[in-house]
Amino acid sequence: MSEPSAPVVPILLDAGGIEPVGTGLRIDFGRAAPGVIETIGRLTGEDPSAVVCQNPGVTARAFGNLTLVFREGSFRGWQTSDPSLSATGALREGSQC
Repeated sequence: MSEPSAPVVPILLDAGGIEPVGTGLRIDFGRAAPGVIETIGRLTGEDPSAVVCQNPGVTARAFGNLTLVFREGSFRGWQTSDPSLSATGALREGSQC
């Protein structure tokens, strides 16, 4: 198994969603799932893999060590195993799978 590659554009996870570093843009909670998945795929250079969630109405996609959580089609949370991706060192924020 290979190590995940560094993001094409560095990202910073925070309490409101995701900041692509140095772009002046944000991917905030509440955005539609298809656009978030496409954008994060482009930023990370990784294809998403589906994650099975037990909660009704909740889906998730994993991009290496970053998992994005969607509720009823909207971006609602993230989790990571890499605290350096988070502004506060948190491993999760918002809704969980």
